[in-house]
Amino acid sequence: MALRTYVGFVAHFPVDISRDDEPPGKELANFVATLLKGAGIRAHGPDEPEGWAWNIFAGIDGITVDTLVGLVDDLDATPPRQWLITNDSDLSIWNRLFGSRDARLEHENALRRYCEILHAAFTADPRFSHIRWYDKKTFDKPDDEPGASP
Repeated sequence: MALRTYVGFVAHFPVDISRDDEPPGKELANFVATLLKGAGIRAHGPDEPEGWAWNIFAGIDGITVDTLVGLVDDLDATPPRQWLITNDSDLSIWNRLFGSRDARLEHENALRRYCEILHAAFTADPRFSHIRWYDKKTFDKPDDEPGASP
């Protein structure tokens, strides 16, 4: 089964744009950064370089994960998707071309562990509902089938 690294959900966090024209989701992004740090993961952010979402850069087991937290407000979707968090960590071109299978597996396992930390926190928090995980390669495509876990 492919690793699902994108998660959509409904959660009770403010959705209004702040007085500073910051995008919605700062409280949610701070929650994510705090839970990562509490799990012993190096996390930097949240920052808002794009002007529409929040970025967190984190390090786990030797890899860097770029986490983006944004409001999509697609409550009519099935399942409803108010918030979307994407977690990306690309292998270097060197490792893709010449890296060992073990190195690729270690990379995937680290990313899986990262997503499972998020999943455990979201499912334990009553503010979160309709949690569905998506494969990056098939996300928002017609045949996309979200799962209940990463």
